[in-house]
Amino acid sequence: MDDGQPKADSGMEKQPEMIVSPSAKPRLSETLSKKPVVLLIVTLFAAIGCYLIFRSFAAGPVMTYTWDTNAAWNTGVATDVQTANNVVTLASTTPVTLPGTNLALHHPAHASSTNLSNTKVNLLARYVNDNNLSTRWGSKYSDPQWIYIDLGKTYAIGEVKLNWERAYGKAYKIQTSNDAKSWTTIYSTSTGDGNTDDLTNLNGQGRYVRMYGTKRGTQWGYSLYEMAIYGKTASASTLRSIPTYVPSGSLTLTYAASADVQWSGIALLADIPSGTSMTYQLRTSEDKTTWSAWATDITKVARSKYIQIQTSLATSDATKTPVLHSIALTYIPPTITPPSMPTVRLGASPASITSGSSSTLTWSSTNADSCMASGAWSGAKATSGNESTGVLTATSAYILNCTGTGGMATANTTVTVTTPSGTSVLPKPPAQYTKLVFDDAFAGTKLDTTKWNTFMGDNGGRWGDNGQLPSPYSEVGNSNEFNAEYGNPNQITVNNGLTLNTQRDNTFSKLGYSWASGYATTAGKFSFDHGYFQVGAQIPDSTTGGWFTIWFLGGSNEMDLDESGFLGCGNSVVNQCIASNMNNGDSQKFYNAGIDLSKGYHAYGIDYQPGKSVTIYLDGKPVTNFTKNVPTGKYFIILTNTMATSKASGWHTTVSSSAPSPIPFKVSEAQVWQ
Repeated sequence: MDDGQPKADSGMEKQPEMIVSPSAKPRLSETLSKKPVVLLIVTLFAAIGCYLIFRSFAAGPVMTYTWDTNAAWNTGVATDVQTANNVVTLASTTPVTLPGTNLALHHPAHASSTNLSNTKVNLLARYVNDNNLSTRWGSKYSDPQWIYIDLGKTYAIGEVKLNWERAYGKAYKIQTSNDAKSWTTIYSTSTGDGNTDDLTNLNGQGRYVRMYGTKRGTQWGYSLYEMAIYGKTASASTLRSIPTYVPSGSLTLTYAASADVQWSGIALLADIPSGTSMTYQLRTSEDKTTWSAWATDITKVARSKYIQIQTSLATSDATKTPVLHSIALTYIPPTITPPSMPTVRLGASPASITSGSSSTLTWSSTNADSCMASGAWSGAKATSGNESTGVLTATSAYILNCTGTGGMATANTTVTVTTPSGTSVLPKPPAQYTKLVFDDAFAGTKLDTTKWNTFMGDNGGRWGDNGQLPSPYSEVGNSNEFNAEYGNPNQITVNNGLTLNTQRDNTFSKLGYSWASGYATTAGKFSFDHGYFQVGAQIPDSTTGGWFTIWFLGGSNEMDLDESGFLGCGNSVVNQCIASNMNNGDSQKFYNAGIDLSKGYHAYGIDYQPGKSVTIYLDGKPVTNFTKNVPTGKYFIILTNTMATSKASGWHTTVSSSAPSPIPFKVSEAQVWQ
């Protein structure tokens, strides 16, 4: 009898729970596939105390239960049942996920930042949930940073597992959200110690799950090999304790997967009293409109998004009714194809040039969203294009990193620069200067001491820190001021080019010097009262206190062509900045070259017209001009490679424990034209 209500257990002849097959004879069987699968248990009952409503039909009607989650398979608890036109729809609450299912795997990941400065590895957000411990996400070196994963739908969250790289979060939160805007914290710590954090017994829900880091455990950023997310689990006894519905006649159930899957197994859990029977058949569809033929073997049905199961119950004893508790389906999850890896090509034409010429860089990429240049060029680049190298005086290497959703690809090319015998490596001077009055290409292995001194001083002799530094040592700034170094001739080498090194040295630590550097001047040997000076040089990296200078003394005021390490162009572009100063009441001027000048040789020039103007040049092009209180007089040349102390903080980078040693300042040639 079908009176529209669940059957009470007290009025039924109880039999052991059975897994039934299409056979009419009750038996204990299980038709689940032996393949690795994801198990879905779809329950056909309401929550405790819920009231199931259904309608009576004449002989032979089919009642259809439809549960289309259109997402990953989950077990839900029915909270409402509505009938219309013989279709019963079950509305699900927040789903209870099955144990062991990593909800984060291969879902979209979004991060506050990605450390693109590390060109040795790819640190994109998508690697945080690719189930590969040889890849990872890494952020920039600052607080706060975050990364979240879009699970595709709302889940009850019970566990989050974080597999940290050495750069871990000391203080961080786990948060959930339904819109990726408003976040609820479900876990927080300020004592993280790295390694693997398996955070269990969490109680939250949401479509988006975020790790929000507020304090790093190291000087580096936040870096995760893997972030796994698991739902809240329920035991089988809990699932089966909810009252069951006792159907009669036939019923058809439709299930939806998030994508086409290969269905691999089915089992029905039911009480089958003697004298009763239960059978089923299946069919599949791509659109719930066109269906395949009915079949009794699930392994024979086609790969599809929708599967429909039709059960038939029969009894020859009106006092006994079969009870269907649940249906268990298994399927092989869809294969997720990762995004295509980017490719990039970079070339130079011509690839070999003579000094003072230029080349054209051409590049193209596929599957890339952005590109970043490094080496002898820098900055963001389009995903394809061409660009001139500008005038080159030395061989230069160019690197291009292009990133996309599939990762990062790198290409590089080198422009070889040769200097024909007897020619200069420097560009031509301004047109009005035709006479070369000073030239040194630093040929051979010894410094020409008829042109250069190996100590700092003026026409009055060596600067020795008020007599505290013995000969042949010297200094640019007195001890315990802005300079961390003293001058040592041993830091000067010549090998078809001049190198002024600076390196850690405690010989005169009692005087406050912790570095020894190379100085070269023409004091007392050469000076000029007008004209164009230029030098080919590769400046040192100045991000850790380096302070190379090209400057001049002897006239009415000190003239500085360029001093590295100043912060006038911005703290993040120190190596792109040219800092020039006439020390005459006109302010120091800064020019951002737009490229990292420490990555290759460049030509630095100064056009000195006493009392009229001073113009600064880079690679043969004017970049800065002074016209107020222009100095006068005769000047000698000074080349120094120094280090700034902490007293220079605020306007210059300062020496740190991370500074490399030695740090070279390389010079290819120096000229004066009149």
